[in-house]
Order: sequence, then C-alpha cells, then structure tokens
Amino acid sequence: MIEQVLIDLVYKFDEADFAAALADYIENKKTEYIKTNYKYIISETYKSAGEAKKAVESGELSVNDAIKKYSVAYNYDEEYAEAYGFDTLPLNAMISNGIPKADVEKLIYLETGEVSHIISLSEEMHVVFIPDSVYRPSEAEIAESYKSMYEDEAKYNMFMAEFEKWMADAEAETIINKKALNNIDLDKLFELN
Repeated sequence: MIEQVLIDLVYKFDEADFAAALADYIENKKTEYIKTNYKYIISETYKSAGEAKKAVESGELSVNDAIKKYSVAYNYDEEYAEAYGFDTLPLNAMISNGIPKADVEKLIYLETGEVSHIISLSEEMHVVFIPDSVYRPSEAEIAESYKSMYEDEAKYNMFMAEFEKWMADAEAETIINKKALNNIDLDKLFELN
C-alpha cells in the first residue's frame, strides 16, 4: 500500500536536501558510521587508572598486560578473562553503556593504540579506553550507505503527510455526516410508515 501511494504521489529524490542532510549526518552522527572497537581498563581509583594510562602510553606494558594488572573487571574473574580473551566495546555501544556523550565525542578521534583520557563513571570506576581497531569510511562511502536511510525517511514522511490528509478528510466527513443526521427528525421519518 505504501509503495502504491508513493507511486501515486511521485516521489522525487531531492539532491540539495540530500546534500544538506548528509552534511548534518556526517557532522552529528559519527557514532553511527565510524566503526571502532575499544579495549578498556576499569580501575577502582583515579590514581590506578592514571598508572595504567601511563604504562600503556610509555610502552612499559602492552594493553593486555595493563588490563591484567590494573583492570578490576579482569581481576574479579581471571579464569573467565583467560578463557574468553580481552573484551572490546564497540563505539556505537558506548553511550548505552553509560559513557557520557561528551567523552564519546572525544573517543571518536583516537587512533588504534592511542590511550584515552581517564573517564570517571563513579567514585570506584575509572575507565581508560584504547582503540583496538578503527574504521572511518570515506565521505563517498558514507554518502552511499546514508542515501538509502535518507530515501526511506523521505518516503515515510511523504506517506505520513498524505495519511494525515486522509485522516483530516475523514474527520471532516464525519462532522458533516453528524450534522446531517442531527437535522433529520427521526420521529417524523418513522411516522410516515
């Protein structure tokens, strides 16, 4: 039904609107198209997180060794950590995992192996992130993948505008029909029979 309505309405791709929407998407939705996975060190104290950060940045410890030494999560269950390796957290999951948006905005620009600033999530939880892999698509790749999202949204908005017109027309028709019914004297109508 939606496709038929869109055919009847004649959907046309708007290059200028797409360019503006794409520019906004590129500027404001980096977490949706940048693909980065981060290893992380969770420490109970800010000082310990700072020591972990310094050890990785100086090369004194590898990321995995720093996780073993400083990460509370690793130390809680070393057997689990050994069996399943060292977890990574994808960029698009950062905000849903409680990392403040302002910090996520800074993490976006880190390169593989760089160490983030210390992010304090509570008095007993201080996290340092290290990108394990980073993929930043080209503007052409972003445009290609965004185009279908843009068109789907434009078509949906077009359909909803038409649907709202139908609802308004149906409501107006109902009001007219009610007025017409109110003017009919049903008693007189039944007297005729």
